Amino acid sequence: MLRPVPFRFDAKALLVLSDADMVASAYADGQLRTEPGVDDQLTVVNWQPGAPTLRQLPVPNSVTNWVNGLAISPDGQTAFVVDTR
Repeated sequence: MLRPVPFRFDAKALLVLSDADMVASAYADGQLRTEPGVDDQLTVVNWQPGAPTLRQLPVPNSVTNWVNGLAISPDGQTAFVVDTR
């Protein structure tokens, strides 16, 4: 049985990269498949007290570089996204 564990979450924002053309079989066959109307994007959830906001931006990216695909500037105002494919 899982027990709740107290933790502190001090983030100001949560950033999520979505690679729309990376299907599960792409690692096996090397084929990226584009779905009409579905684009890569960056989703930003800002944790504002009492009213979190959600923003989605079209940003090309690649899940094959998930470790180094996103970096944030030291002041937190700029996101750098690398699309390696």
